[in-house]
Amino acid sequence: MKLIDHILSKYIGLSEKSQGSSPTILGWILNYFPKTKDDGEVPYCSIAMIEVFKELGLPLPKGVTPSARSWIDHTLPKDYKPKYGDVVIFGRTDNPSLGHIAIYLRTNAFKRVFHLGFNQGNSCSIDDTAEFKVVGWYNRHNIQ
Repeated sequence: MKLIDHILSKYIGLSEKSQGSSPTILGWILNYFPKTKDDGEVPYCSIAMIEVFKELGLPLPKGVTPSARSWIDHTLPKDYKPKYGDVVIFGRTDNPSLGHIAIYLRTNAFKRVFHLGFNQGNSCSIDDTAEFKVVGWYNRHNIQ
């Protein structure tokens, strides 16, 4: 899969710096928030994904913004079965405007969703999250 291969080969391990900022991450953030001084000031999971989609010429969801929840496809049925490479959106807190996005890899028998994404432990990494925290999906495979 082009998207996953690209992220794994170019960005895996890319992280915020404890002193200063990552030029790549800060550059992405500055495209949306020009007054930002440090890459740790802004949650950038959605920003990074937008920039990677643009790099690869992949279509973005209509109305997508730096907000993770803007990726949710509200036309998908409640019982949607995700496919490898879909975008998964997680809730972070009780605040409905907050979230986290990543690329779906798989769900295991313990209902843990494995995903590849940015700003996961302050870096681009593979992580897992409890399935009940999923708040939506973006099915990149049904794009015309």
